[in-house]
Amino acid sequence: MITEPINVEGLTALAKSLKRISTEAPKALRVANNHAAEIVVAQARTTVPVLRGKARASLKARSTRTAARAQGGSGRVPYYGWLEFGGRVGRRKATRREQIKGGRYLWPAFAARRQKVLEELAKQLVDLCERSGLDVR
Repeated sequence: MITEPINVEGLTALAKSLKRISTEAPKALRVANNHAAEIVVAQARTTVPVLRGKARASLKARSTRTAARAQGGSGRVPYYGWLEFGGRVGRRKATRREQIKGGRYLWPAFAARRQKVLEELAKQLVDLCERSGLDVR
């Protein structure tokens, strides 16, 4: 089920160019990546099981200037990896959950919404370039 990530050629060069234009532009690139990652997070939130809602609430878009990322888990939700991928946990590894290499929530959400993520990422990058005064063809 693992889907290939979306690679944007020239994104690092774009980040460097934007840095020369303005100090705020690279930050906007991270925000643009977050918009694309938020699509995956929203889709995954609908499938994460809810006992108290901590695991669902831990899903966040955590992007950088050169990568759009969606992640789950935190210090308050250290069990998210087990919930997503399975394995054995607890005293003497007594609690089992079937291991799924591709995960249960984030990667399937990305696979289901891949085209929408691609469209949003392209739209956000074009908007950012136009706002920064770059010629977009």
